[in-house]
Amino acid sequence: MKGKNVMKNKISGKIVALLLTLIIVATSGMPLYAKETGDVTICVECVNRFETHFLNIAEDAVKFCKDVGTGNVKVHLDCFHMIREEKSFSGAVKTCGKEYLGYVHVNENDRGIPGTGLVPFKEFFQALDEIGYDGPLVIESFDPSFEELAGNCAIWRNFADTGEELAIEGLKNLKAIADAM
Repeated sequence: MKGKNVMKNKISGKIVALLLTLIIVATSGMPLYAKETGDVTICVECVNRFETHFLNIAEDAVKFCKDVGTGNVKVHLDCFHMIREEKSFSGAVKTCGKEYLGYVHVNENDRGIPGTGLVPFKEFFQALDEIGYDGPLVIESFDPSFEELAGNCAIWRNFADTGEELAIEGLKNLKAIADAM
């Protein structure tokens, strides 16, 4: 029972921290300051419902960006979270459009090597192309040897022998998918 409460408190703490961060971003003048002093873009990530109840889907994140209203707050889409929350990868991308999509994680559904799981990368890449997205596509994964991070992200097994192997194989797979389009 104690372990259950510890996990619940950790999750509650993450939710409160995320909400406070988003409230600060939206109300503190930070986006305007970032825009005026360095033309900096702030991206808010849609995260699955098992980690938060706030900004789970692209539609919510775009509304948040519009509500902030400075033009430099954009959406960060992450395939790992999208496969749990979005009805359509292309629909999420098109909801953001070029105006609001600022950053993309090309992860697999299990955080393993991209192109080896359930994420519909062809559909996703096609939609990114259709809106003219030219920003970064980043592979995000986690090494279980970093125990605290692995525990927080529920990473219990190796997806590759090394981080370099995961990156090299993932990039190779993603390039093959893109080349076949």
